[in-house]
Formats: sequence, structure tokens, C-alpha cells
Amino acid sequence: MKALCIDIGNTYLHWAFFIDEKIEDFGKIHISKVQDFSENIGFPDEILISSNAPSFNLRVANLFSKFFGIYPKFVVHENFNMLNIPYNEKHQLGIDRLCNVFALYKFYKTPGIVIDAGTAITIDAIDEKKNVYPIAIFPGIGLLIKSMYENTERVKVKDIHFTGFHHGKSTEECLSIGIVNILKGGMERVIRQFTVKEGWKDFKKITTGGDANIISEILGFEKDEFITLKGIYGIYIENA
Repeated sequence: MKALCIDIGNTYLHWAFFIDEKIEDFGKIHISKVQDFSENIGFPDEILISSNAPSFNLRVANLFSKFFGIYPKFVVHENFNMLNIPYNEKHQLGIDRLCNVFALYKFYKTPGIVIDAGTAITIDAIDEKKNVYPIAIFPGIGLLIKSMYENTERVKVKDIHFTGFHHGKSTEECLSIGIVNILKGGMERVIRQFTVKEGWKDFKKITTGGDANIISEILGFEKDEFITLKGIYGIYIENA
């Protein structure tokens, strides 16, 4: 089966073209410029969409329907009924987070934790019995930078990078050290609390999203930029 899988995020639309579980092509486009999508990827049998930005759903669905002549199918919470989700309001749990943990279960076939480092940073886990554990949500790196940029007069840095230094030689380096260590300390703490409480010792560690490079470097997680898209494809196959 040929499937075009699309993940609509708060900032970017990510897509991948699957042919029998193998990714043949992929890319991303800013959500404000989605009308400029013009990749020549052939014609899929299905268009599958996971959305974390409902206000864009109709626009994106109509666009791709017109482009390929197929109306997309949206991944919904009911597709994940085989998972055990201890969430008070299950429909408040992001579809992308469910796709992430399902992909971890289906394609890595092991208990694990996935960190999705986008506009927000989500940390979720799944075990071998399909129990899902929504662990935590942190503000993303971009939001932390924006907060400093908009609420101070002298700190006008627009980007940060990982540095192994224990002190900074510029405002950019000082802000990078501060933000990286806020996230590193917080994420390590909640992950340690979870794994100790649940008795986890051997598990997969995956990170994805726009800031996955930084998160993988500071936490030692493996990067898989396609895990959400794999989850979209995988849950469709599971339900089919």
C-alpha cells in the first residue's frame, strides 16, 4: 500500500510517503505555507493525517484532496482503543503523543520512553502490555527563548545551542547553558521518578521533533525523526 502520512503540528506540517512500511520520501513545510506544497511523490492509495492543530484540519484536508484526488482519513482517539490509557480526559491527550507511543510499541517492540521536542516538549512511555504512561509536558526551547526575548530588554537572543562549557562567554552562551540545564534537570528528574516507581531498568529511549538534536545530545536518547509518522502509518495498518 502507498500511503501519504501527514503530521500537523503547531508550527510545521511533516509528511512522509510510505510504501509497504518503507519511507520513500519525506519533508516538512511551515503551516502558514502549506498551500505551497508541490512535492512530486506520486499518487498514494491513502492519505492519513494526525493533527495537533484542529483549526488547520479542514484547510489541509481540502488542499490534499484537491491535489491528489483522495479525501484524507484522520487518525482519531478511537483508533487507539487497544491501548490502556490512564488519562482522565482521553480526548485531551494529543493524537501525536499516541502515535509516538504506538510506533514505539509496534516498530521497536519494547517498552520505552519517547520525548517529542517541538513547540512543547512531551514525555510519554509505553510498556509491553500496551499500558500508556503520559509522563510530563515542558515548554519547548522556542517558548523559553521567546519568553526571555519578549520580557527582557537586554536578552535578545533568538536561538540557542548545546554547549559543554560550565560558564558562558556571551549572552547567547549563558542563555544556552541556562535553558539546556533547566530542561536537562527537569526531564531527567521526571524520567527517573517514573522509571524507579515502575521498576523499569531496560527500555528504549527515543526523541523526535524539531529540537530532537539538542535533547538527544543532553539526555543520550536515540533520535527518530519519523516516529510520529510511523505511528500514523502503523495505527492505520493495525485498524485495517
